[in-house]
Amino acid sequence: MAGGMEVKKNVHVEEWGAYRENLEKAFRFNRRTIGYGLCFGIAVPLILYKGILAEFGFEMLYAISELRKAKLAEDLQLWKILSAKYQVVSGTIYYLKLLAGSEKNKKQYEAQVWVKPWEHNYMYLTDFKPTTSWDPSQA
Repeated sequence: MAGGMEVKKNVHVEEWGAYRENLEKAFRFNRRTIGYGLCFGIAVPLILYKGILAEFGFEMLYAISELRKAKLAEDLQLWKILSAKYQVVSGTIYYLKLLAGSEKNKKQYEAQVWVKPWEHNYMYLTDFKPTTSWDPSQA
């Protein structure tokens, strides 16, 4: 070795490395491994997905309720979230694409909701517009 320094191998590290290299030979299906697979492969991702969907859904419902308060869209009904993303600024801005409208006339909209969690119940609808040309008389 460089400088004449000998390296002392740690028995435990070498054992762990050998175990990791031979894992496919040593792995066995049993109750414990199946339980871990179900928990971390299905349950945890599903819980995370539902939590994230609920968070974006809350902002989406807030956007529609603000429009109803302003009497801009009394008959606007929410159908589903098409896409959602967020940006952390002084608070969080949620960019939502959603499908909304009446039963017969559904349109695609974009909404921006600004949330400041440290201020009590601070949510502000900064933008709400249709993504295509939209005639309010057709609603």
